[in-house]
Amino acid sequence: MKFWSACIKPSKPFPVEIPDNHTLRLTQCSLGENVKQGKTVLKVKVAGKECVIASLITEKMEHCVMELMFEEGQIEFITSGQNEIHLAGNMMDNEEGMDGMGGMSDEEEDEDDDFDAKAAMKGMGKGQDDDEDDEDEDDDGEEDEEMDDDGEGEEEEEEEEEEEEEEKPKPKQSNAGQKRNAPETKEAPSKQQKTPAKTNPSTPANKKEAASAGTPKTPGSKDVPADVKTKLKNVLAGHSSGIKGSDFPNEWAKAVKTPLKDTYMKLGFKKLNEFIKACPDVITVEEKGGGNIVYHPKKK
Repeated sequence: MKFWSACIKPSKPFPVEIPDNHTLRLTQCSLGENVKQGKTVLKVKVAGKECVIASLITEKMEHCVMELMFEEGQIEFITSGQNEIHLAGNMMDNEEGMDGMGGMSDEEEDEDDDFDAKAAMKGMGKGQDDDEDDEDEDDDGEEDEEMDDDGEGEEEEEEEEEEEEEEKPKPKQSNAGQKRNAPETKEAPSKQQKTPAKTNPSTPANKKEAASAGTPKTPGSKDVPADVKTKLKNVLAGHSSGIKGSDFPNEWAKAVKTPLKDTYMKLGFKKLNEFIKACPDVITVEEKGGGNIVYHPKKK
């Protein structure tokens, strides 16, 4: 990736020849040092079509940041107004990959995207199941803890009863009949007290059902705005045989005029496969083998 710049004189067309397998990335334009009052408009002519890409006004807006990609071939910059406009950007070798701007190489990006796409295909149906399994494990853990608490409570009650029996003085021989009856009258209420505690394990099950009924399950994926999904459909449109994973960033840049990575990172996605996974109603992923993948539009 090399730095590229040009100075467009007023009303003088400036042709630019982009070499094969290269892309011109235009990042900014600005007025020169000695400027005249008024507005200066910058246009670009591509394939016979002319388009305004910036409008600079002296002392109000003398600089404009942009993100435009021009594929190999000839383009022409034209200005209208009294001032010259300076352009700056990069001339990028497509073989080095679009991530030469400060990220991974093209091969690393392809490998990462291929791997992420496979993970997305395998993980689309697993996300919700994993969430349900985690909830069940949490509920089972709570049930076991409550059971343990009930068991500990029963053991403590039995220990207290044994201590009370040991502390009581032994009755006289004449009251032998009362001594025999005393343990029976004392054990009866303790069993009655323990009986509800042993039947309580049904309570955690009820809590589990209430928790599962009242807690909505969420898939955990981020929402993709409708306008971004529309752009995704437009990129896939016209490619009946699909788009190779390695060509998809370039196809997106040509159709949308913005880098694909900037788009999905602004939406909160760190990787391409997360973005693809969040659009199952728009795009499908086909694994060709050998680490190659192809993106297809979702069939209705």
